[in-house]
Amino acid sequence: MRAAGVRVRVSKWLAELEKMFYGAATAYDKALGSPGGGGGGGKEGRGSSLTTRPFAPPADARHALSDALLRNVFGDDSSKRPQANLLSDYVIREIACLAQTGSDAVLDGRLRFTGGGGGDVKDSAPAASAGAGSGGGAETAAA
Repeated sequence: MRAAGVRVRVSKWLAELEKMFYGAATAYDKALGSPGGGGGGGKEGRGSSLTTRPFAPPADARHALSDALLRNVFGDDSSKRPQANLLSDYVIREIACLAQTGSDAVLDGRLRFTGGGGGDVKDSAPAASAGAGSGGGAETAAA
């Protein structure tokens, strides 16, 4: 009897977690103007190149995404609006960077992200392909 109760409790928790995840993802897609709210996949197949569709958010994307992030990340705490705005800018910048990455690179885990403050690009390739001294220092310096 107890095992069944634990399963029911875990199932309810997972269902609530799934609802929150998909609700947030849908809000972010809507804020960024993705077609159909589905992540911008369009009719292209899995093997298509992501570089054929550059990321061009709508004019009000920053504000809409900031609102969604304020609700979902900062618990609708209006005192956190500056942090939500910064996070929104970061997300939009990183999506634009990823939109320039080919699907083969994404599937191989060769992703590039901009540095925290500007246009610097950080490579997420394994450490063996990175230059000497670029291991963990970049992450801690940006934090």
